Amino acid sequence: MIDTRATLPPEGFSRWPTVRNLVGMGRETVRQKEQRGLFPKHVSLGPRTAAWRNADLLAWLADPENYGTPKAETQPAA
Repeated sequence: MIDTRATLPPEGFSRWPTVRNLVGMGRETVRQKEQRGLFPKHVSLGPRTAAWRNADLLAWLADPENYGTPKAETQPAA
């Protein structure tokens, strides 16, 4: 695992090879954590291209144990 946190700019996106080097987890583990909200969700940049927002990755790297993706706000019941 290569520590590129110091050089990862907060703006922009990172593709899978960079993410793998940053987090040291396999693709399936990352996918499962994404589904549970324990890892940033990837975004689709094209029909066969996915990436992660660098700002989201840096937030996860800062505190992976307590990371939680923002939940949609719900309206209070009337």
